[in-house]
Amino acid sequence: LEPATRPSLELRVRSGVSLQATPLQLRTGEAVRLSGQVASRGAPLPRRGKLVAIQYLEDATRRWRPVLVTRTDHAGRFHAHYRFRYVSSAASIRLRATVLAEERWPYAPGSSSPVTVDVSGR
Repeated sequence: LEPATRPSLELRVRSGVSLQATPLQLRTGEAVRLSGQVASRGAPLPRRGKLVAIQYLEDATRRWRPVLVTRTDHAGRFHAHYRFRYVSSAASIRLRATVLAEERWPYAPGSSSPVTVDVSGR
């Protein structure tokens, strides 16, 4: 008799992350404050903080594009500011936070629900 073998199974759990933006309505040249938190679910955060990318949805291609990259603090919280300099006409801009893959981080990349910021043109 041969021993029973089981196929291996790889379970990938996405990182949890939240994102808030204030204010939600602003003018070209003004900055939005972005904040949120990475849910580590008991996993230790990297000593220098977890990398988080802020992305916007490009309407023409329906792809998420990078805006900036920041790091969390020791509790998994992050804060960043972004100034909308090049918006010439009114636009609704969808933003999300994405937790990036890193060595020793046990979770797969994951993204927050999008938030919409309305920017009035010049």
